Formats: sequence, structure tokens, C-alpha cells
Amino acid sequence: MIYLNRLVNMGKYAINRRKTFLIYIICIFFISFNLLGIANATSDTKMVGWRSSEYGYQQEAEPSYWINTANEMSSKFPNSEPTGIWVLGVDFNDGTCGLSFPHPEQYTNIVFSSEDKNEKYLQAFGDAGVNVWLQVEPANANVDQLIDLVLDQYKHHPSVIGFGIDIEWLESIEYPEGRSVTNEEAKRWIDKVKSYNLDYKLFLKHWDVDKMPTEHYEDIVFISDSLDFLNLDALIDDFANYWATSFPNSKVGFQIGYNLDANNDYKTDRDWWSLMDDPAKEIGTAIIDNVSNLEGIYWVDFSITEVFPPSNGTNEKVIIFRDDDAQAWWSVDRTFKNITNVLIQNNISQTIGVIPNTTEGYWIGDDVNFKNYLNSIKQYDTVELALHGYEHTLNEFENITKNEAEERLEKGIAIFHSELEMTPTTFIPPYGTFNEATLEATKNKGFTKFSSIIGIDNYSWKESYPGLLHVPSTVDFYDWEQNRQRTYDEIITDSRSSLDNYDICVVLMHHWQFSDNDGTINQTKYNLLLDVIDWMHEKENEGVKMMTIKQYNGWKLPPNITSFAPPSLVNDTVCNWRAFNVTVNQMVNVSWYLNGSFQFTNESVREAKCTLQVMVAGEHNVTANASNSNGTDTQTWAWYVTEAVANPDLIITDTWLCWPDNCTICYNVTNTGDGTAPACHNTTLYVDGVAVAYDHVPVDLAPGESYIGCFDDYTWTYTPPSDNITVCADNNETVDELDEDNNCLTNIWMCGDVNGDGKVTMSDVRKVFNRYLDPNYPLDLPWAADVNCDGKVTMSDVRKVFNRYLDPGYDLNCCCKVL
Repeated sequence: MIYLNRLVNMGKYAINRRKTFLIYIICIFFISFNLLGIANATSDTKMVGWRSSEYGYQQEAEPSYWINTANEMSSKFPNSEPTGIWVLGVDFNDGTCGLSFPHPEQYTNIVFSSEDKNEKYLQAFGDAGVNVWLQVEPANANVDQLIDLVLDQYKHHPSVIGFGIDIEWLESIEYPEGRSVTNEEAKRWIDKVKSYNLDYKLFLKHWDVDKMPTEHYEDIVFISDSLDFLNLDALIDDFANYWATSFPNSKVGFQIGYNLDANNDYKTDRDWWSLMDDPAKEIGTAIIDNVSNLEGIYWVDFSITEVFPPSNGTNEKVIIFRDDDAQAWWSVDRTFKNITNVLIQNNISQTIGVIPNTTEGYWIGDDVNFKNYLNSIKQYDTVELALHGYEHTLNEFENITKNEAEERLEKGIAIFHSELEMTPTTFIPPYGTFNEATLEATKNKGFTKFSSIIGIDNYSWKESYPGLLHVPSTVDFYDWEQNRQRTYDEIITDSRSSLDNYDICVVLMHHWQFSDNDGTINQTKYNLLLDVIDWMHEKENEGVKMMTIKQYNGWKLPPNITSFAPPSLVNDTVCNWRAFNVTVNQMVNVSWYLNGSFQFTNESVREAKCTLQVMVAGEHNVTANASNSNGTDTQTWAWYVTEAVANPDLIITDTWLCWPDNCTICYNVTNTGDGTAPACHNTTLYVDGVAVAYDHVPVDLAPGESYIGCFDDYTWTYTPPSDNITVCADNNETVDELDEDNNCLTNIWMCGDVNGDGKVTMSDVRKVFNRYLDPNYPLDLPWAADVNCDGKVTMSDVRKVFNRYLDPGYDLNCCCKVL
């Protein structure tokens, strides 16, 4: 799913492709340059909505969330229909595909869940008029069988419009990025899908075109889930000029909204789309404007709550039971079952912290009785099975690196998959201790809830990472300091206080604490639990809601300003415009004040901006109030403003090579300040960080004036794979400037990269071809097109740049020589 990986992978096929270069390049040029033959569409209606998976936010949200989100997404684009991709078959990373519904028969490499997790959603989608694709990650399962199983189960729903296959997971054990689809398979699959309904379509999804069949049969939609883009332009270049043009007579679709790179190591796409006022609309509009054979746009569930936050609900108060330390061979029959069953019988929701691998080395499955019992109770809506550490050693996740935490989480999840056929979404760190690396690892591994102990950190009731909500325990049955069972009055007093202060009470208990030394139930302690349950029923009659941690989405949590800019102490000059920004963790109205005087309000936003200026020197203050029905958070800046002083400000606006006349580097220095820059200051040229030449600026530069100079005493020679070209104005700091930190301009010069974006893409190939056709066609870096060093751009240069696009390892070595 990585955009850069896709470019690297394409190099594997470069040798075979070059055999057909002359034919292929002509096709590519005429299709790419003229954007011809892109779609034989019979309708311009777009399918717009979301992609939802069980390991994302799927089962945590009610159908209403997905319906509302699909409608909200669709409302942003005229002539679109609310649509979702519903992932109901997941690759368990062991060659099996797990389908989230039961089935009486067994199939090779296919496992089924004990309950139908899709029926209520698909029924609601049909009632609400939301279209839905049913998608699987096939692993080593037989795809034809998957089609039959899924469509036999759900073909009666009017919401279903077709079947989808994520090719990344096709035979993924042997092929880590998925096996390529043959033409025969694609034809057979679409015929099978349409045998259930002639209106059904099939989609095939990947980021690499070479994984797709070469024959593009009617009613197959090709969806790209490429990510790791540097910006929106890079996304559009890949979507429009690579993916869409590869299927000129078919419909295409795109998944957007990724917030992590494919290795979950660092954020990429989110770095730029999170700065947009309306990311879904801005990205979607750009795709629609540039892709004429578009079928659909789907925001992914990994970040969907950031862009389409769930409603905070009403003023309901919540009680959650959390029972830790469920593990193999430890009082399963004598205590654990009794405590768990009494909660189930009383319809009290409970989140059970399950230890997958005890310190003695016992897996869940080593105790068949324990395993079978967990599988029998996981079907209840009132029961959630959460991951409670891996081995539950003392402070297991406190002093740990991110990679170590991820490894332990992966092992725990794998045991849940193999023994319980489910993916946990809540993580409970043993002993309530953890560090920042644990939080990041937990988010990276797909968890949406984190539950420690209130008061031991500052993350309670907050999203420590976007999409990871920390729901701590607030009340404990046990007094750990005095090593005793707490009394009924103590427990109820703390529970009432928790409901009053947080609108939620998370009651922590350990079932083994209700037993005697021999492991049997202690009747006195058991009666205490029954008394607390009775009190909870009284609260339920008063309107308090019982739920699991997984079901909790944060009633009445006050908004929190998670970041702001600039820093709270601001220094400025009179009449200068200054932008103030805040980012909030939930949807709010942000009201702005200058010296206590109301300015305006940004309504229903998570990011807000206010640009102000003052005409009088002195101390001022700016305040942002972020508020909604849950509360208010405030950010105030101290703004110190002084009288403006006229000063120059020298910047380098452009650098270029005097090719093909000579090999001299020239530059433009411009005074963007409001004072005159006196003559006699130096401009310096750095190549790969080394100062190689200087040039003297002999004239005064008034505000707005520029000077063009060249480093005549230096002849530049290109050194593969690229050169860092930096030019700095006033390098000796002889001019007193408004800004002393903006004097330098850096560019990466790379052979073949004629548009200066730091990589060789199809855009560069097209531009070099245009320069070959028209010697006056402008290029940002014309020397970079002359890859055979003959002082001109020929078809030989075009072919070499195209080869580099196909294979990043293909050598190019531009040179500059006077002819």
C-alpha cells in the first residue's frame, strides 16, 4: 500500500517492458498527454462514502454512524450516492480468511465467527438507501468459494451492489504483496458475482497496476489504496496519471484518508490532509476534477473518526465493569465462570481483560475449558474480550520501546485470532503502567480503546493518539494499599463521585479476589458483588447506561485544545497581520477575542484560524474559546506589538544553470522587506553542503527590487544520484534584515527530474517528450533532460528518462559541457 514501494516494485518488470518500448511509449504519450479514452461511462454518478473493517472502527459504531457518515460524505459532491466498502473477510496472517458470520460447513483456509456481525448493519443500510460493497481479504482461501459464501449469505439485502477483493491479501503467505490476478480468474469471478444479480459489479483493489489483470472486463471496477504521498499533488499524479490511465475503458475508485504509512512507523498522508479545512471534500474534489473514469471515493476507517467524529451522544451517564486477569488454568470453573455468568444473567456489561500467554507459558488454547468458555460468551453484546498484556509480567509495558511493544501486541493479537477467532480493540496494560511508546504501538496495531487506571497519567478521557481513546478505571473493588476488600459504602461512594465528575464509572475488579485460598467462591465477597449489581440496576432505572469499553465513545468529555500556534508569547510590529490557530480534539465552535472584544466564531470545526492586526503599539491579548455542549477549553496569547522599523529582507527566489551555453549557476536575489538593502554583500553557493563559490552584489536594492547574479568562477559538475544546490543571500550577515533566517534557497537537482520535485515520474517523461517535440517547451530544469550529455534533448533522452521511471535503479548521469 505504499506509493514509493509501488515505484520500486515497478522496476522488477522494467526489463520486459523495455522490449516493447517503442509501441508502449507511443501509447503512453498519447493517452497520458491528451487524457484520451479514459472512460466510456454511461453515468456520471459517483459512489462516495467510506471503507469499514472489523479491525478498524466497524463494530464499535452503530449502523446510524455509518449511515450518517455516508450521507455526509455524499452531500459534499453533487450527483453522488452514499456508498460504503464493508470488509467482512479478514486475512488472519496464517493463510486463513476469517468471515464475520457463522456457517455450518467447513472449508479449507476459511474460518467463520460464532455470530453474524453484519446482518443488522446491512439491513439498516438497505432501509436508509446506502449502497454497500462486500469485500474480503482472501489469504489462501478459494476466492470462488468466498464469493458464494458471502453472496449466498447477504444477496437478499437491497443495499448490496457487488463484491470486492483486496488483492494485497491474495495468497499473502507466499506473496507478501499479493499475487497478480490472471485474466481467466477475473473473468470467472465477475461471471460468478453477476450470477447472483446481473446488476452486481466486482472490484479488485491494490496499489500496483501490475497486480491487476491485463484484460479489463465489463463491470470490474479497479480501486487503488495507494498511500504515503508527500502532498495532494502527488496523490493526484498517482491517481490520475498512473492508476486511472491504466484502465482507460473501465471505472476506477480510490481509498483516501490514510493516517499512517504501511509499516505504521510514522505519519505521512495525514501530515498534509489534516491541515485542510475539509479534507474529504478537498481531496475528493481534486480527484473528481482530474479523473474522468471515476466510480467511487472512500474514506478509510483508520482515520474516519477524525474527519467524521461520532456524536458525543446525550447527557447519559455510563457504568462499565472491567474484570482483569482472565487466564488459562486459574480458577476458571470455581471463580471466573461464576463471576462472569452472574453479570451476564443480570445483563450487566463487562469488559474482560484476557491474558493470552501466562508467565507459566500457558496459552488460552492450552486450557480447552477456558477457551471454549470464552468462545461461548463472546457472542453476547454485554461481553467484550480485551487484550490484557501479553504475559502479564510486572510493569510489562512500562519500560519498553515502540518496536518491543508492537511485537508483544502482535503476539497477543495472533493468539486471539487463533484461539478466539476475533481481533481485540481494547488494550489493558498490566498493573496499569505504560509509557508513550506503548500508546503509539497500541494505536499502530489497530486498537481504538486503551484502559489503564485513573490518576496515574494525564491521558484519561483523551485521545492520546487520534482514534485511540483512553477509558481508565475509576473505582476498584480492592484497596491495594491496605491489601483488603473494600466495603459496599466505599465502592458506592466512589462510583457516585465518578458519575458526578466524569459522567462515567469504570469499576475494576479481579474475579480471583472473590475466592478463598482454595480457589472457591467466598460467599461474603460474592454477596458484596450482588449488592453492587443491585445498586447498578437502580442507576439503570434512573437512565444510567451499561456498556463495555469498546462501546464507549466519550459522553460529555470536555473539548481539549491539543495544539496551537504561534507559541503563547508573540512579538510583532504595528500593522503586521498575524495568524492564530488552534486544533481541538472534537467538533466545537471557536470564538475569537482581541483584548476582550469579540471578533467572530468558527462554527462546527476541529481546526480554527484567526488573522488579526493591531494599529497601536503595546501589550495585547488574543483568546480562542473552543466550546460545545460538553464544555469549553481556552487558549490565550500575550501579543507584544512595537512600532515598525523599515528593514530590508533578502531572499533567493530562483536558481538555474546556464545550459547549454555554459555550466554556470545563476540566481535571483530579491528584497522583500520595507527598507533598502545597501550594496556590497556576498551571495554564497553550496553544493552538497560545501561552500564552492561567492558572488558580490554591487548595487543597492530598494524594496521589491531584484538582482540577478552568477557564480562565474565556478563550473558545476553533476554527481549522481543528485546534488543539493543551496544559494544564500547576505551570507556574511552584513545587512540588518527583518528576517535573518530566510536567506537561503535549497533545491535538489537530479538527472531526469525536469520538474524539480525530487523524483523521476511519468510527469517528467511527458515534459522531456514535449521538449523533444518543441525546443521552446519550458522546463524547470532543462539540463536534467539532457541525459546523454550531447547538449540537446533527443528521443534518446526521452527513452532513458522513461527507463528511469520504470526502474529507479536505472542509471542516469547528466553532465554539463560547453559545446
